[in-house]
Amino acid sequence: MVAIIHYNKDMNNKLTSHFNGAVLMNETATKDKAVMAALTAMSARNFEPQEINRYGVWYISDRH
Repeated sequence: MVAIIHYNKDMNNKLTSHFNGAVLMNETATKDKAVMAALTAMSARNFEPQEINRYGVWYISDRH
């Protein structure tokens, strides 16, 4: 049996702007320490991709 998840029409009303408007988040995400740590680090580099080696940026995806 497949679960059907209906669109929550009120969802957008619960999102608030953070990091100078770069991110929209709900209250649960703002209280999550891991989410906030990641977004704070990303904000410090102006949400630019992080280059960690000489091969540049790798975009990892499960799509083939």
